[in-house]
Amino acid sequence: MFSKPWKIKDGILVGCGLILVGLLLQYLSGRIEWEIFAWPVNILSVVFLIIVSLVIHLLRSRFGFCGWISSLASAVPAIGFSLALTIVMGLTRQVPSQMPKAADPIGISQMLRFWPFVLCYTWMVLTLMTTVIRRISTFKWKKDIPFMLSHIGLILVIVCGTLGSADLLQLEMTVTEGKTESKAVSEVDRSLQDPGLSVFLKDFSIDEYPPKVYVVDRASRKIVNRAEFISAELVPSSQNLSGWEVTVEKALPFAAPAEALIRKDSISFEPWEGDGAVHALFVKARKDGISKDGWISPGSHEFEERVLDLDENFALKVPSPAPRRYSADMAVTSRKGERVEKTIAVNEPLKIDGWKVYLVDYDNERGRWSKIAVFELVRDPWIPFVYIGIFMLLAGAVCMLSLSGGRKTNGKS
Repeated sequence: MFSKPWKIKDGILVGCGLILVGLLLQYLSGRIEWEIFAWPVNILSVVFLIIVSLVIHLLRSRFGFCGWISSLASAVPAIGFSLALTIVMGLTRQVPSQMPKAADPIGISQMLRFWPFVLCYTWMVLTLMTTVIRRISTFKWKKDIPFMLSHIGLILVIVCGTLGSADLLQLEMTVTEGKTESKAVSEVDRSLQDPGLSVFLKDFSIDEYPPKVYVVDRASRKIVNRAEFISAELVPSSQNLSGWEVTVEKALPFAAPAEALIRKDSISFEPWEGDGAVHALFVKARKDGISKDGWISPGSHEFEERVLDLDENFALKVPSPAPRRYSADMAVTSRKGERVEKTIAVNEPLKIDGWKVYLVDYDNERGRWSKIAVFELVRDPWIPFVYIGIFMLLAGAVCMLSLSGGRKTNGKS
């Protein structure tokens, strides 16, 4: 063991040692706090890794370890241990890194802050870097281009994806319609932050799915069978719900109760587009000679919910329709004077001054009449380098396939 030449079994022992050392560090010092690697510490760490790799390369002929770490005997166990820990991460429920601690006593539920995971990946990065440096000294264009693309690409993805996370900013900003907001709250510690952006919300709107009618329990108001419903997309429409033949005869997308037309236990609704207007459906239900009819509505912040009682156990109810799409018409101005006006929706961010502004929420109690919009502001200056690394990996794979195909063709000819 550990005698020249170092072999794969030595690499297995190194990996086991890193796991044990990592567990000890996890126990003594707790999880890794990536925040301490914020700029410029992260770029200095990258420079340090490059210098260490150069030193290892220069000492490869004098020390067996230095020659071994850039060899296949080091790469195989390094990849194996890193892959094994990655599989563990995929099989365990991961909690957000913003949480103050992991959900388990060991720390594997926050794998990116788990010492053994980081140590094994550092070993793999050193193996990749020293291998690249060694190959540069004997570089041959056709032979080494795929190798360089794939190895350097993998280094960029790992290093920039981890050290770069320290510079990741995720802020939450709530803006009222017709007003401008310039302060946001950190999603990590809920502290007030100044992102250098002023957000003016011109208009917030929601496009809803057609309302659906369900049979509910009268006492609990819970839906009896979610698979049974009538959609009010087409009116009139009929459906058998829990033995009742139910028909939606009228549908008003914007309505209000006409208080002057109260008759028995029912209220009539009239078209109205003011604040708090509700969906209103006129329904009829028949079963075993019994007939019921009336208006039902999900209610809003202005008007109460209306259901239609069928018997002593069941009633007809229309829940608030689910949002199909919600959007915000906004104008954003950066501290540098850049201004962008755009209507954004979920997963359609606005980009300005290195920030991505996502629409993530609204006032759920007011629904489509919400006067506020909640935005997530994300700034990740290292993400372009991660993308470059991914493209290099893809390019390396394409080059390998192209060159291998060329060699086969030449062999046949």
